[in-house]
Amino acid sequence: MKKLIKLVPMMALLLGLGVYTVNAKMKALEAEKAQTEQQWIYSPPGSADDPTNPDYYQHYSMGDLQEECDDGLEVCGVNAPSTNPTNPAAGKPNLTGLETDLEEGNPNANIFRGNFSR
Repeated sequence: MKKLIKLVPMMALLLGLGVYTVNAKMKALEAEKAQTEQQWIYSPPGSADDPTNPDYYQHYSMGDLQEECDDGLEVCGVNAPSTNPTNPAAGKPNLTGLETDLEEGNPNANIFRGNFSR
């Protein structure tokens, strides 16, 4: 019984260390995602209209697209990682996982719909 009582503080220490490590790892993953997600404004040339074409997007860093896209049904912009992580503005948006929602008009937290208000 005395040996078990002596092990309780050590077990509590290990549990605390485990919780701290998992918490730190989760924060690191969130920070990494925040760095890789970029905002892109949809800007097709002329009368073209294909929101799944990454060439029709321009890197946007002037504010928050979610606030600057007024209510509407047309694609205004997206949150997506860049094909050039070291220089996001020089890349294109990686639309993998967004194509179906862009084509069908499905709701998606990474797709902003409406009219650009600037």
